[in-house]
Amino acid sequence: QALSGVEIALWDIRGKAKGEPIHRMLGAYRDRVAIYGAGTIAFEQPPDWHVKFFEPLLTRGCTTIKLRIGNSLRRDVDLVKGVRQIVGEGIDLIVDGKFNYTLPSAIKLARRLEEYDVLYLEEPMPQYDLEALAALRAGTNLPIAYGEHAYTVHEFRDLIVRRAANVLQPDATLVGGLAEARKVCTLAEAWGMPVSPHCGGLTAVGVAANVHLSAAAPTFTVLEYDATPGQPLREELLKDGLFSPDRIVDGCLAVPEGPGLGIEVDEAVLAKYPYIQRGQTKDLP
Repeated sequence: QALSGVEIALWDIRGKAKGEPIHRMLGAYRDRVAIYGAGTIAFEQPPDWHVKFFEPLLTRGCTTIKLRIGNSLRRDVDLVKGVRQIVGEGIDLIVDGKFNYTLPSAIKLARRLEEYDVLYLEEPMPQYDLEALAALRAGTNLPIAYGEHAYTVHEFRDLIVRRAANVLQPDATLVGGLAEARKVCTLAEAWGMPVSPHCGGLTAVGVAANVHLSAAAPTFTVLEYDATPGQPLREELLKDGLFSPDRIVDGCLAVPEGPGLGIEVDEAVLAKYPYIQRGQTKDLP
């Protein structure tokens, strides 16, 4: 992850020196990218609460949302069923298992979810056992997605050749940077696999990097966008608020056309939100 941060900064410098946006240097396929709303963990809430959570993005034209599960098999399936009944067939559903299942229960979950037209099931089991992931993929017709916790193109190669996933989820802020993520996208193209980038860097810099990656990914489908409201380092950090929810049009974010990352960071905003270690009870000096 540290390597990714340095590498993304170097791409920004290179782009500014050349006067070109990063996605064009990588080989652009599109000037805007479709996003999906990523939900939150709220096991105690009913399906209609979760649908309401996504309303701000749905009203901006988003047609894909992601539910986070991990309560129990029955309640997880009931949540997906309830949300599907509310949103109808016009909205795609992604389900994120958050490593909460074992192989037998993950296969059972996936087979139960097939009924509700789930776009893909993300990370129901820990990634370290590729043989188990391959068994999961072979045991269901539901597409299985991995990649958030894969680092460098070599770990993605292992996911591919071991038949451990149907959908790849590289993140430029995690995998080793933009060049490494682009290699993953090239592998995905060669193997005919869709790419749905993870976006865990919830600052505007991390979002920008993954927007540029998505614009240059041949088999790109949809980019993660955290639906949790009030994210100042995404929405206030840039002087033009480029990645704020109100900039979503027809479910898409525009790819910045300025040189490099194409963003202008307001560093004064960082002083308003200093890093405080979890559990710390007094202010930083």
